Amino acid sequence: MPISVQIDKKQGVVFRVIEGSITTEELIESFTAVLESDDYHPGMKTLTDMRDVIHSATPQDVRRIAGFILDQMSTIEALKAAIVVSSDVSFGMTQMLKALVDRGSTDIRVFRELEEATLWLLEE
Repeated sequence: MPISVQIDKKQGVVFRVIEGSITTEELIESFTAVLESDDYHPGMKTLTDMRDVIHSATPQDVRRIAGFILDQMSTIEALKAAIVVSSDVSFGMTQMLKALVDRGSTDIRVFRELEEATLWLLEE
């Protein structure tokens, strides 16, 4: 699976790097593994680096991912997530995801630069 995850308990951040071609099932499995990890606690921030993804998601895939995230909100609690993309297609699909899961306790932002995303995510 071209998804690597590191959970930094000290910083309270889940770092995820996604490369190549992935399926919606792989992404949801990755989310599930994090939520079930002993190192995860509700309210952790998430930084997802998707700059090297070969985009193949459809609007239906994005809706399915959004549905999964919304179903897990009682476990996730507050969601602050930075997603870094490099292509216009990935940017658009990620903006669609943001719109679908936008609730009072969610703050998802899409970035083109990893450094900018990291600075925003770690600010108090």
